[in-house]
Amino acid sequence: MNGLNPESIQSIRLRVGWSAAALVIGSVALVAALGGFGSRISALRSEAAALYLDVDKLQATKIGLEKDIVARKAQYQETVSALKPLAVAGVAKIHEEATADVTKNNVPHAELSHKVVDATENFIAKNKAGAVPRVYIQAFRDDPDAVESANKLMAKLNGGASPTGIAILAPGVERVDRLHTPKGISEIRYKPGDNQQEVLDLLQAALQELGYQSKAKKLSPADARRARPDHYEVWLGLQKSPP
Repeated sequence: MNGLNPESIQSIRLRVGWSAAALVIGSVALVAALGGFGSRISALRSEAAALYLDVDKLQATKIGLEKDIVARKAQYQETVSALKPLAVAGVAKIHEEATADVTKNNVPHAELSHKVVDATENFIAKNKAGAVPRVYIQAFRDDPDAVESANKLMAKLNGGASPTGIAILAPGVERVDRLHTPKGISEIRYKPGDNQQEVLDLLQAALQELGYQSKAKKLSPADARRARPDHYEVWLGLQKSPP
């Protein structure tokens, strides 16, 4: 370098060296910053994916709740419709028993009127639309005797109020395969309700008349979540009582 003394050359070399070092340090810092920025982008993408998943779950929950509301409305209408003939049968039974009481025990008509009113009010109070016990009956589809017994049980349950005035609704008979049929005695699976003991006693007595021994057991927690209180399932078993 013409015209430069050794000190100036050394000074220039030092400045160039420091500049190169600063450039390297800056590059390293930039790379590190870009790496951190990339990690942040990945984290944001994961958060966005999680949010989309939450939205999907909420949407599925909303759809499920809407279906549940529709199903409950339909169930309410079905119960109200089913209660009409049961109410007529129940009130008719009250009047029939009252008339027999007059004939047998010579009950005064004034007292009879009060008895009929009290019995009718009691029947109505016990059989509000939301409180009617429902009994779902299952029978082995390849056993004609079991299917016939199931239909007889359904007819008996739908025939009017129980001895204590509680109406019971049996929507129908489901024919199931051998895999789902109890191998031993019949089972009454239920979710507890206000009328639990009376309904269980009634079902076990009715099954006994048809030749079936039975045992009562609560529904599993998973099945109970989908059922209303006073929900009963009669599963006719392959084993019948000896004649």
